[in-house]
Amino acid sequence: MSESSCGRFRPHADSDRDVNYFGARQLIKKIGYLIFPVLMAIGHSVYANPVQTSCEQGEVALERSQFADVVSSLSNCLANRSLDSASRRRALQVRAWAYYSLHQDNAAVHDQEASFREGGPTEYREFINYSSYLRRVSRFEDSLGALREAERIDLRSGKVSMMTQYNLGWTLTELRRYDEAVKVLTDAIPLQPEFPFVYWRRALVFEALGRTSEARRDIESAAKIMMTGPMKFPEDEFKIALRKKIRQYNLQKTYPI
Repeated sequence: MSESSCGRFRPHADSDRDVNYFGARQLIKKIGYLIFPVLMAIGHSVYANPVQTSCEQGEVALERSQFADVVSSLSNCLANRSLDSASRRRALQVRAWAYYSLHQDNAAVHDQEASFREGGPTEYREFINYSSYLRRVSRFEDSLGALREAERIDLRSGKVSMMTQYNLGWTLTELRRYDEAVKVLTDAIPLQPEFPFVYWRRALVFEALGRTSEARRDIESAAKIMMTGPMKFPEDEFKIALRKKIRQYNLQKTYPI
């Protein structure tokens, strides 16, 4: 699991690569708060017309993380003028995720916004996805607004989501609202204490505030979870960056990840 895969897609955030990734089936098993699950939860049955082969092909390609094929198939799907609104909405959100995975970030934002015009979002994860796409294109205030919408959905459901709070802390960091980011990330930790990315993200905020001893402790926490926790992590950008921080704080003998 990589950082950017967390917190998004139920069709879940960048250089660090959010929850915000992908081996969708494995990620769903490991954490259950992902962007990919937003889409998967809706299900293939949204494509009511059995002749919509290209739509189904896009779904299959998504499950296989073949994102260029997702874009190609769903572009053909969306060209069908008879496609109903629910199917169009889903196809746009799936293609947005594929564009995001291909680092075609403006296209991801465009498709997510187009999907919202087909029907208002009802899942907090839809706003988390949207916030991640917006963050990639440096629309940080808009990203914050999307996360506030996710928070409102959380409140109506009577729960607090780690992925909402985690992404909120990330976006607040990008806005240099560091004290707020620390509070949000700190409050999120009890929701899922074995989620290493929240410690990583808070460590970066502590560094920005000059609180290096606290940053060091968070790097230790992230490294310990990666070594002993239940999730498995690929050799990706996050792991490489964490390894550099471990060396920076002279922790490599204790945490030889």
